[in-house]
Amino acid sequence: MKNTNRRFAPAFLVLASILIGCIEEGGAPEGVPGIPKKTGPKVVLIGDTAPAFEAESTSGPVKFPDDFAGRWVVLFSHPGDFTPVCTTEFMRFAVMKPEFDKFQCSLLGLSADTVESHMQWLKEASKIRLGTISNVKFDFPVLADPALEIARNYGMVHPKTLRKSTVRTVFVIDPNGIVRATIAYPPTIGRDIDEILRLVVALQTADHYEVSTPANWRPGEDVILNPLPTEEENRARARTPSLDYHSLAWFLCMKRLPDPERTLRKVVWPVGEKK
Repeated sequence: MKNTNRRFAPAFLVLASILIGCIEEGGAPEGVPGIPKKTGPKVVLIGDTAPAFEAESTSGPVKFPDDFAGRWVVLFSHPGDFTPVCTTEFMRFAVMKPEFDKFQCSLLGLSADTVESHMQWLKEASKIRLGTISNVKFDFPVLADPALEIARNYGMVHPKTLRKSTVRTVFVIDPNGIVRATIAYPPTIGRDIDEILRLVVALQTADHYEVSTPANWRPGEDVILNPLPTEEENRARARTPSLDYHSLAWFLCMKRLPDPERTLRKVVWPVGEKK
């Protein structure tokens, strides 16, 4: 009688490889007994409470959100230390940190590397001249997340792009610990730090004045009045002459802020304060 074990060995190895891959990715497809069903990576959505965490950083231990009470936070991940795109981003963040500070907004970086690696990388980066930027001081914490625990809780790991590191995600978190905006970039594309600052200012402006901001809005420019509950009310508002706003259509009314000559970059709104 012929030995059939050899015939089935390759098929068994293929099946074992598939099952191991499923476990690494967080589960198995339906119909595979003995292995939990795959649920996919965690996703943190706008409006969610930002997951709490404790971690070591280049500035010492960090406890979020406790250490950032009353402040906005921009939490951003990068694929790894000593990588070129990440270096340019961190240099830009460092140079623009005073602008974020004007809006009570803290910067918080993260990658899967260790604190020691972060420190060595930032020391090297401080020697680089990038256009007009040089002698950069990195005055914000960079979190160490070697086990990717924080990264997975925030959905920073995109397995089809990078399985063992993070893509370039950004989470704008308000003083109440609520995620207000998210951005994700692939590893090859650097983020626009000016846009991230604009986003923070726009969110604070919308909250403070109870308005919305139009496309390409910049601090000091006209904003949009939020829609009223019914079409009839919106049409009535558009027909009513006002020195406070002007109508471009019955569903689009623009408003100039009370102090247009004073850029909002110089204003910090207390938490919860309205116009």
